[in-house]
Amino acid sequence: MRVLVGRSGTALAPDAHATPTSALQLEANVDDLDPRLWPHVIDELLDQGALDAWHTPITMKRGRPAVTVHALVRDGAEKATAELLMDRTGTLGVRMHRVERLIRTREFAEIEVRGQRIAVKIARDAAGTVVRREPEFRDVAEAAQVLGVSERAMLDLAKESATSLTEPLP
Repeated sequence: MRVLVGRSGTALAPDAHATPTSALQLEANVDDLDPRLWPHVIDELLDQGALDAWHTPITMKRGRPAVTVHALVRDGAEKATAELLMDRTGTLGVRMHRVERLIRTREFAEIEVRGQRIAVKIARDAAGTVVRREPEFRDVAEAAQVLGVSERAMLDLAKESATSLTEPLP
């Protein structure tokens, strides 16, 4: 794992996910899956270890609406992920492409807002400078529900609280 060094010469925390700069993107076109099933398919891909998973609307031959489902995976995970895609969507095949990525390292911290714990993702550039602090929305939504406030208000409170986590943004 690569160790990052900040401007002051001190070691920074390694990337929280040991995120690879090279990965495989799997994809398949699907035109006959009940749309109510997609959220669980995406969740299963992520639970199995996909770095990211999403679907995009497309139009297939003869004007049929469909989606292309994508999963970004680490080397070695492509076979199991392709099998999962075929099992859950009914697709007959999965395409694979190698992708190279430029990434920002990320680490996680936790804040407390009105008694509710919220994880915050902190992104740093190559020099180690904090470029983004983003509260995890699932935590924000859960906290909003517990406190009986809007998600927007809770997100604003969480963002304000997250500014205290690290040095100021440039």
